[in-house]
Amino acid sequence: MPTPQNDARTADRAAAQTTGPTAKPANTRVLTAAFIVLIAVTTLNGLYQRGLDSGIPLYYTSIGDSATVGGTLVAIFTIASMIMRLVGGRITDTTDHIHALLAGMGMLLVGAVLPAIWPNFAVVVVSRIIQGCGFAFASNVISVLVMDTAPKKKLGQRISYKGIGTSLAMMFGAAIATWLLATCSYRVFYAAYALMALAGLVLVLLISCTKEIETARRQDAQLRAAAPRRKVGWRETLASYKLPQAVPYTVIQLLRRLPKGACLSFMLVYAKHNGFGTGALFFIVAGLATLICRIVFAGAFNHVNRWVLLPMMLIDVLGFGLLAIWPNWGVLVFAAICYGCSIGVMSPALKTLTSQSVGKAHWGVANGELQFMGDIGRALGAFLGGVCIDMTSQSHIPLIICLFAVVASVLTAIVLAVGGRGAH
Repeated sequence: MPTPQNDARTADRAAAQTTGPTAKPANTRVLTAAFIVLIAVTTLNGLYQRGLDSGIPLYYTSIGDSATVGGTLVAIFTIASMIMRLVGGRITDTTDHIHALLAGMGMLLVGAVLPAIWPNFAVVVVSRIIQGCGFAFASNVISVLVMDTAPKKKLGQRISYKGIGTSLAMMFGAAIATWLLATCSYRVFYAAYALMALAGLVLVLLISCTKEIETARRQDAQLRAAAPRRKVGWRETLASYKLPQAVPYTVIQLLRRLPKGACLSFMLVYAKHNGFGTGALFFIVAGLATLICRIVFAGAFNHVNRWVLLPMMLIDVLGFGLLAIWPNWGVLVFAAICYGCSIGVMSPALKTLTSQSVGKAHWGVANGELQFMGDIGRALGAFLGGVCIDMTSQSHIPLIICLFAVVASVLTAIVLAVGGRGAH
């Protein structure tokens, strides 16, 4: 019985035979006009997600509602996003990427326009589902489209540079949302994010006719046409998600997000508890460190070794361990740098290793599974971190994050030693 992996390899070979000279990318440069636009769309997508996730709870708290209301709306977005990461991965692999990306950006637009017109709670709940689906779908398609248009030998570099957009969103997403709510009405707040989604949609339309994108779309169409034709039922659809080569990397993605989920959820609480002000400096420094790593080390990701993941996990142990021992501003900044460097290296490394471990025909599913496992890890880190803090003290937050990083590092070493070889 043919497996999805065998089908992908057959399709790749058949496409190479049928496409002839067009099998090579139209442009072998890393930084092209279309790719720079995709970075811009990634930035808009990230600002949309981070801004709404931070701004909506802030608004409902400011009008006297409980924190549970804002938290529930964030949870609704997250659950919708997690489901769409898996469903959208399969759709991405079987449809035109530009059409899929336009659909994702369209969902983001609708998800912001509805509450801008009718900002009542029921509409906001529905819009959060649409926003979560749109964000997950669009971000997955962008990742696949970036890989699809990359010169083969510079895949890792493209993935790393694409993360610049995510770093910028990390640095400015919450700040923009806070400013909008302080200066505008709730309807205008949503209208601003609708304009972001509209700008992203227009940018996608502008690059859809470029030679680089047209070449990639033609190759993908030939790849799908060359794939073995047979009836696709629910069994075959489920079988397409079976990617054993990618399992070690999806497990490591879950593990690395455990300490990061606790950090994202509770570092602001720790900063306030210790008198460090709002703690926003931590994430600004972390975002800057992430950005620098993605730019400086981008070329190294073209030939990344899977064992680089372990020291990048251990760097979190160092940063948060020192903060637990010496809680002061200087060490807080150092921990933020460690945290940012860990993200800046591990995120593109994992995406590159995962994409290299599976056939091109399964990039959408593999990327969706990677992000899905990351969402689970972040949620577990936030939940378990909260339990540990309630059992101890807010002053122990860095120690708890450090211990999560220790456990994640040990398990990562085991996964790399036992399962890493089978991933290639």
